[in-house]
Amino acid sequence: MPRTKVTVSLEPRIAAEARSRAGSDGLSSLVNDALRWYLQRLRLDEWSADMEREHGPCSDEDREEAERAGRRVEAWLRGQRQSSA
Repeated sequence: MPRTKVTVSLEPRIAAEARSRAGSDGLSSLVNDALRWYLQRLRLDEWSADMEREHGPCSDEDREEAERAGRRVEAWLRGQRQSSA
């Protein structure tokens, strides 16, 4: 996949921990994954706000189910990352 080189400045403590956790995939891969996740979260938040404006707020039951589903996805992603290491 094509890549674009960028320069960023990080707090030294954040950079050191990120490098130590990046493993063999490298810091660029970790940052790319983190930004992908963050941007997806922003898009989901925008979509959720649009849906609430159009349909009204979610019920507590629907919100709890969405949170459970999110935790299942996060657990699956952690498992995928660990199995590829």
